Amino acid sequence: MKHASFLSFINLSVFLWLTAFVCALYPVNALQLPLFAASFLITVLWSFVALSKKMEDGWSLPSSWVLYLAGAFWTLVAFSLTWSQIKSISLMGFCMFSVMPLTFFTGIIAFKDDFFKKSATAMAFIFALLSVWAIIQFFFLNNYFKGQATHPLADPSSLAALLSMGFVGALGWVLSPTSKCKTMAVALAVLILCGIISTVARGPVLALVPALVVMGWVLWPYVKAQKKALVLIALCGVLFCGLSSLGLEKRLDFGQRFLGTFENGLGGEQGRLTIWRSAKEMIEDRPVLGTGMGTFFLYYPQYREKEAFNTITLVHNDPLQFWVELGVMGPVLFYAFIIAAAMRTRRALRIAKDEKFSYDKLVVGTSFSALVALVAGSHVGFSHYNLSILMIEGFLLAVWFLATVRMLAEKTKTSQMPEKMPMALNKALLAVPFCIAGFMFVSIVGGELYANRASDSLFKEDMFGFAQDINNASRISQDMNYRVYILAVNVPLAILDFKKDNIEEEEALQLYNQAKGYMSRAMELNSQSGVVYYYLGKLQTMMPPQFLPKEDMDAQSYFKQAILHDKTHYASRLALLKIMTEQGDSLPSRLEMMREGENFTYNMEGAGAYYAALGHLYLESKDYGKAREVAQKALALQERARQTNRRQSTSLPQVLTGGDDKFYDAP
Repeated sequence: MKHASFLSFINLSVFLWLTAFVCALYPVNALQLPLFAASFLITVLWSFVALSKKMEDGWSLPSSWVLYLAGAFWTLVAFSLTWSQIKSISLMGFCMFSVMPLTFFTGIIAFKDDFFKKSATAMAFIFALLSVWAIIQFFFLNNYFKGQATHPLADPSSLAALLSMGFVGALGWVLSPTSKCKTMAVALAVLILCGIISTVARGPVLALVPALVVMGWVLWPYVKAQKKALVLIALCGVLFCGLSSLGLEKRLDFGQRFLGTFENGLGGEQGRLTIWRSAKEMIEDRPVLGTGMGTFFLYYPQYREKEAFNTITLVHNDPLQFWVELGVMGPVLFYAFIIAAAMRTRRALRIAKDEKFSYDKLVVGTSFSALVALVAGSHVGFSHYNLSILMIEGFLLAVWFLATVRMLAEKTKTSQMPEKMPMALNKALLAVPFCIAGFMFVSIVGGELYANRASDSLFKEDMFGFAQDINNASRISQDMNYRVYILAVNVPLAILDFKKDNIEEEEALQLYNQAKGYMSRAMELNSQSGVVYYYLGKLQTMMPPQFLPKEDMDAQSYFKQAILHDKTHYASRLALLKIMTEQGDSLPSRLEMMREGENFTYNMEGAGAYYAALGHLYLESKDYGKAREVAQKALALQERARQTNRRQSTSLPQVLTGGDDKFYDAP
């Protein structure tokens, strides 16, 4: 009976962890925030259930530098909350990152091979589905997904990075001399490889090269024994690559992009280089402690170069982003962990060098090679900022570590809660940190959800719903959501604008102080928001001049501050232009101010007004060539916005059922 209950517990654990992983894939992109919340909370529940179940026997761990360094890095991420100026965002970043160490530490403390084998079997099925869906996206929905398989993840490189770890795992299954399903293993490897090619992403494919080299070196006897199967997989990949180049609607060609990487060198990666230069400047300003976990995107607008897109939220180089957000110890601990893991792998393999075929040797070689692909790709991507990849990384680390423990025959040390205390009380104490983290996380995410609803209500002009959502967002987030105040300020500003011609001084000052109070609180919660300065400038322009407090900054200064915090804040430039025109500033001075934002890339339709104003200034100065250039940029903006709107207005069900006429231009 005891044995049966243990199996039942294992099955529950597999179900919980896999449910969290499926949520982390964000299968419904419109529900990304709730799915993120569900994934983290289910992972926390899974970890608590597993650790509390193991508490009766004690938690056993060997002494290892790998564990010390993993714990130190996790601690650094947690401590970054203390110096982060945007604590709500850093808390969400900490929670997202925590799914990896939670999976890693819980896996090695609470589980044996049975959990990992059952989970791996289920994941093989999930990876097969993801690969089939990626192939469908490339061949049948190429236009919809702009040439690259992307869904369910938001980025094709992230999908390829996730699939690449599954591909290495499938190769390990192919190499297993005891596998009874060799044909199925080969089919899975081929399917995942085709899915990777369907993403047309180069970084993860290049990252597979060192992973396969390590795998071949470590598992050479296995490779020689299965060389026919491996050659078949490679040939299928080449054939699929050739087949993909024949796609009638394809926008991108994998072979051309892959070969172009070698032909163009770094010249083909100017986008990343511009981001890295900006990140370097951020590091120079805060080299020791960094900005706080998950906050790069809030500081980046101040450092953005003109060649970079204005939708960048990640560095596309994880060690560099760790330095930006965690300070110098971020990359130091990251690389120290990699070195410790490599040394531990080497020691384990040296012990097993006389064993031609060994289950643990195969497990270590396969899982470590998959981690090599992840680490290599993270230098040109953002694998450690993707929830689903973090979960797979934690899973692979646990599998790898437990296999090395067996190979090294390490002695473990058992830690237990005080024996004199009742077990129920011990479990309650264990639940405390999980409950605190869960409560804080739910507060922040709940505030974000209601803030999003408030934003929607505002655009729909549903002021009753807007007020309710704003109040709920503030209450649930424990007054820690800066977006609440940025949204709420629209109410006093709207009243000021409506009554500006006949408002009394007392009412005007009351509304003014209310709006300013909202912005002061928003600035306390997020000191890097250019929008706050924009609204403060807007407040100055809406307030009757005779009632303005003399000690406050003028509107012009606020708009300039907004541009300093976000170089692409075109609304502030337009507001500045209006003030400068009313003041009678010279044409060259107005043109110089507007030209500072000209070479940035805008994606918002509202930027069309900026291009129109800039083009008018060029015409006024009789620079017709520049006016024509601005008109061309405005057309390019219009096309980008049109493509985005068409894609948003046509759902996947419409495309799949043929009802996608909105997506294509009429002849």
